[in-house]
Parts: sequence; C-alpha cells; structure tokens
Amino acid sequence: MSTEFFSHLNLHKVRQLLNILQEAPYFYRDDNPNLFAFLKQNRLQFERFYQHFYGWEIVVDQKCARLYKPEWHNETIKPSQRDLFQPTRRNDCIAFLLVLEFYEHLLEEQNLTIEDPNPQFYFGELLEFAHRRLQEELGEKAPDMAGTREILRKILPALMRYRFLRDHRPTLEDGDIAEDKWIYECLPALYHYDSRIAANSIYAAFFGPNGKESVDEATAGEEKPDENFTTG
Repeated sequence: MSTEFFSHLNLHKVRQLLNILQEAPYFYRDDNPNLFAFLKQNRLQFERFYQHFYGWEIVVDQKCARLYKPEWHNETIKPSQRDLFQPTRRNDCIAFLLVLEFYEHLLEEQNLTIEDPNPQFYFGELLEFAHRRLQEELGEKAPDMAGTREILRKILPALMRYRFLRDHRPTLEDGDIAEDKWIYECLPALYHYDSRIAANSIYAAFFGPNGKESVDEATAGEEKPDENFTTG
C-alpha cells in the first residue's frame, strides 16, 4: 500500500504534492510556498515512495524540486513524441548552453546564491555575452550579431514554456521599448545544470575535436548530446 509511506502525514497535502510533482518538470517554491515547505520537511518519505514504485529520484534545493526519471519504458514512443525539453538541433543546444553560461556569469558577477532573488537581465546583455562567447569558440566562423540574435530568439519560447526563464515584456502602458531592453528572469531550474558538462556534450557532439565548425541551423541534423545535457 502506498499509504504506508505517508501514514503519519496529511494525506490531502500528500495527494496535492504527488500531482504537482508529476504535472510539470519543475515545482518551484513560489508556486506554492506551503506545499514546498511540506515537501522539504518530509522529503525522505517522498524519496522512498518514488524510488519504490517508479525507480525515480527526487531532487530538491532551496527553490526548486524535480523528479528525475533515469530511463523510458515504453520503447514505442519516440523521443520527439515526449513532452520534455530536450533540444536536438545544433543551434538550440548552443543557445541553451549560452543561456546557462550567462546565468552562471550573472551569479558570479552579482555574488548571488540559490537563496538570493532570481537574477534578471536585459535581452541585449544576453545577446552581447552570447556573441562574444561564439566568437571565442568559433573565431571567424562565428555568426554575426544578427545571426546570434536569431539563434537566441528561437530558443527563448521553449525556455519560457519549460520555465527556465520568465519574460517581463513591456506592456502597452510601458510604450514602445526596443527588444534589447526586454527583461527576462532566470528561474531556479537553471541552477540544476552545469554549463561545463553541457559544453563537453555539445562541442563533442557537434564540433568534433577542434571545436571550429560553424553554427548553421540549416545544416544541423537531429544528433543530440549525451544524456547529461537533457532535462530527462
């Protein structure tokens, strides 16, 4: 019986949490502070439950909880049919890596930890950072500023859908504000990724040993980095 794992807990809260944890990849403290505190207080019971019945792990830090599923069991479902953030095209993987590196740059620059408020930034700041990093990695084969902007534009909707970023776009009351001045917020899920691991996966998969192939969405195949890079 599953109730034996939660015999001394409020079963209404347990049911709410079990549903919340499986409704989306990430459960943030700000989504429901009371339930998040309940999860942290009773983390061991939830860990045992998910490990016993599903073989899943639960990861919890100060602001975010997620379930980690190490393998898929229905082999007839293709990766493209699963609703999870798992970029495969080269430019999307590169863009996600650039966002990760920029997030880590913000944490270091502003001396922030996971317990501090989520860092915010202007799109123009991310654009300049990404363009500089691509030039460092690809040299003369790096895309120009317009190409870098296009690479980032294509990944942003997915990053907001899967709640890696939150946009604070201008409203009608704000007037006409240039795209570079649009504000985005880094959400706690980004803290669960290490850009160094992602970089190793991406550059090995797409650029080979010399790391100097150009970034070209038109010729990017469906090859993807290893599992350390995916959200799983």
